[in-house]
Amino acid sequence: MPMGKRSDRNEVVIAGAGASGCIAAICLARRGLHVTLVDKNKEPARKIRVTGNGRCNLTNLFQDETCWYSEESPAFMEPLLKFGAEELMGFFEDMGVRFHDRQGYVYPRTDQASVIADTLISQISSLPVTFLGETAVTDISRRSREGEKPFLVRAGDKKIPADYVILSCGGLAGPSFGCSGDGYALARSLGHGLISPSPALTPLPADRKRIKSASGVRCRAAVTALVDGQEIRREEGEMQFTESTVSGIPVFQISRILTRALSEGKRCTLKADFLPELEGEELDRETAFRMGMEDNLTLQEVFSGLVHPGVLRMVLSDLGLQSEVKKRKVSPEKIREILRALKECTFPVEKPGGFAKAQVTAGGVPLDEIDLNTFESNIVPGLYLTGEMLDVDGICGGYNLQWAMTGGYLAAGSITERTDL
Repeated sequence: MPMGKRSDRNEVVIAGAGASGCIAAICLARRGLHVTLVDKNKEPARKIRVTGNGRCNLTNLFQDETCWYSEESPAFMEPLLKFGAEELMGFFEDMGVRFHDRQGYVYPRTDQASVIADTLISQISSLPVTFLGETAVTDISRRSREGEKPFLVRAGDKKIPADYVILSCGGLAGPSFGCSGDGYALARSLGHGLISPSPALTPLPADRKRIKSASGVRCRAAVTALVDGQEIRREEGEMQFTESTVSGIPVFQISRILTRALSEGKRCTLKADFLPELEGEELDRETAFRMGMEDNLTLQEVFSGLVHPGVLRMVLSDLGLQSEVKKRKVSPEKIREILRALKECTFPVEKPGGFAKAQVTAGGVPLDEIDLNTFESNIVPGLYLTGEMLDVDGICGGYNLQWAMTGGYLAAGSITERTDL
C-alpha cells in the first residue's frame, strides 16, 4: 500500500497495526513525527473487519467500572474520562464516518466494520507512515551511547532506530489474525511483569452428549458464574448452544471469571435460568397452571410455549424423563421439579474455551507498571503499552475497542507533547 514520505523528525516504531496502533500512528504522523508501523498481517486493521459480526460495535455510551475487569484498582477508568466514547466518535466523524446507537451500543451508520478499517488505512496511507506488513517485531534493545536513538527495533530483516516505541501487539485471542502473545515476551524482555493471560469473551465447553438435544438453540436466559459454589456475577440475554459449547453474550460476559478461576484450580460452574422473568408469586402461579393442565398431554405439550423444546428435552433428560411421557404418569412434585430444573440448570466448567474462539485476552502487563495518564512504561522511559498488552479487558459492547483506541490516542498525545510538536 502506498505510504507517505519519510520525515527527519523523531522516529516512533509501533508494533501492531490493530485498533490501538492505527490510532497512534495517525495521531503521531499528523503532528509531523515519522512512524514505522509493523504488523504480521498484510494490511492494518485486519481484525477490526470482523468485529461485531462484521458490523463493528466501536464503543458504548454507558461506561462504568462494571464494564471492565482487571486485577488492579479501578484506576483504569481515568484514561476513559480523557478519551471516551464521545471523543472516539468525534475522531472518526472528523474523517467522515457517521454513527448510530442501539441502546448505547455504537455502530457505524452503515453497520459495516470495513468502514472503520478502510478509514484508518486511508489515513495511514496519506501520512508519513512506513507500514511493514507481514513482518514481526522480534527484539527491542535499549541503547545508551551518546548520539544514538534510545531504542533499536528488529522487525523482520530490518533494524530500526527509534526515539519511542509503542507496543500494541494485541494478546492471544484471535491467532488467525497473528495474535500470538509475542508482545508479552517483548515487554518481559524489557523488564515488565505479566499477569498470566487467559481467554475472555469466549464460549465455554460443555458435555456434548448432554447438550446434544439443545444444539443450535438460541433462547433467553440468565446465566450466573459460580466459583467454589459462590455466585460471582449474573448476566441475562440470548444464550446459545452448539454441539460442544454453551455460548452467547451472557456466557461471554462471565467466561472471564470462570476461565481465570479455573487457572487457579477452583471449582467452576455456570448456572442457567431459562425462566428469568418468573420469580416468587409469578413462578408459583405458572407452576399451578402447568400442574392443572390435562393429564393426557405429554410433557412436551405441557411446557410448550414456555421454553424451547430442545432445552426442555435436555432438562428432562437430566431428570431421567422424556418429552413424550404423559403428564398423568408423573407426580405434581415432579412438575415442580422440572420447573426448578429450568431455573437452576447447572453446567460444570472443567476446562476453559481456547484462544481461537475468544474475542479478547484477560491478563497482561500489570497496570501499576504504566502511567495511566500517558500509557508510558514506569520501567522503560519512552516505551508505551496499549490495548490487550495490558491487564484490562471489557465485557461485550465495544468496550475493548474503546480501551485499545484510548490507549493509542493518549500514548500519541504524550509522545507529541514530549517532542514539543
